[in-house]
Amino acid sequence: MTIKVKEGRSLERFKFYSLTNEEKHSLLQRIAACLNGKEEIAFAYLHGSFLGEGPFRDIDLAVYINDEGIDTDYFFYEMQLEDSLRQLIPFPIDVRVINRAPLSFKYSVLKNGYLLIENVPNIRVDFEEHTLDRYFDFAPFRKRYFKETFGLEI
Repeated sequence: MTIKVKEGRSLERFKFYSLTNEEKHSLLQRIAACLNGKEEIAFAYLHGSFLGEGPFRDIDLAVYINDEGIDTDYFFYEMQLEDSLRQLIPFPIDVRVINRAPLSFKYSVLKNGYLLIENVPNIRVDFEEHTLDRYFDFAPFRKRYFKETFGLEI
């Protein structure tokens, strides 16, 4: 679905795509091959609507960067990697470096995501352990906050 706006332009963010499981698998192999060729990427997770059975708007990737591999300008790195991947695949792609991402985002990626590549296993294991420890240590405070602030039991 594409929504037309004035002057004949379309809003790509409202466009949805559908692929068979075989087409998705083939696409993921191409993405994984590209990511495996980048030494600075320790591991990468696929997450978001692409993992579901229904249509998707974009392909969401969360990558962990070995800090020794690049400068710390993660935003610029995300844009560069998106551009590289767009040359390989005909769908919008959204890349996020998760090294310094908010805890809730990291947890969501781990809980709902799919490990696409792993170049440095011990870094991934340490990241997962640290993220889950911090998330569950904070859970009682989050629960209390929502109850006191919004009257919600979560």
